[in-house]
Amino acid sequence: LAWLHEHFKNDLTHERNVGIRTTERELFGSEIVINKLVKQQMDALGCSEARITLMFKESDEAAQKDAQVEIIPESDLVSGAADTNESPTKRKGKFGYLIGNRTVDGEKTEKFFNARDIQNCVGMLRHRNGEGMNILMTPMDRHCFYILIDDARNRDGKESESPVQSWIAAGYKPCLALKTSWNSHQIIFRVPKEPFRIIGREGNDDSCFDRPGLHNYFQKLNQDYGDPRISGLRHGIRLAGYRNMKPKHERIVEGKDWSIEHPFVEIKHAESTFCLKTQNEALKACRLDVVGRADLNR
Repeated sequence: LAWLHEHFKNDLTHERNVGIRTTERELFGSEIVINKLVKQQMDALGCSEARITLMFKESDEAAQKDAQVEIIPESDLVSGAADTNESPTKRKGKFGYLIGNRTVDGEKTEKFFNARDIQNCVGMLRHRNGEGMNILMTPMDRHCFYILIDDARNRDGKESESPVQSWIAAGYKPCLALKTSWNSHQIIFRVPKEPFRIIGREGNDDSCFDRPGLHNYFQKLNQDYGDPRISGLRHGIRLAGYRNMKPKHERIVEGKDWSIEHPFVEIKHAESTFCLKTQNEALKACRLDVVGRADLNR
């Protein structure tokens, strides 16, 4: 209890949540399934809150850093233009919508979504997903870093129907693996922040940690085993249970009421765990005066 108080006494996560009210209608069976997957994904990531972004279907998912987003409060989301209502030419250069911003006492502030908030938005998110928007979530845990491999391949660099198993066999402990399209995967590793703290710096802002070193490791990992175009360590990942609406993943379906289908995002592995192997590899890419480097040299 003393350790928990020391490390989490200033955690005001609940004050940053949007607080979406429970829907008054009875949920559809498909929505109940989606909400179970959302809970499983949030539990595996071990994060109490997340940023939610709606991405236009033509946007480049790998280029999220400094992406042009339209910031809107979650209460106004239903009025945001759908992919079907705006031409791709007009949207050129735009990424999508960042939900959760509002003005409090004259100041703009961003609110995040906990698992219950995301579940309470299921009807609206399904509606926007059906219109062509992609649903992304970015874990916003104040005590961890998340290292993503996008378009992940096997540890030997080859493509596979289940690349996460080759990483597990090599001694890694991913917290989450998603099948994001017919043939694409995302693998996420979770590491604690403290080993990456620069000695002598206090607080929790980015300047207290060697994010540049961690970012270099993240990029090298994706150059070798994922998408080399990826940018930005804090990266949105797909939300399980919703469809990948990128045009390149469309499939023509014959004999059904609809003519085109898109793949659902599936959870292939979920385990609330830290990855010590990823942590140690990342520390080797960091500056010498971070806390964890001393432990590596013992």
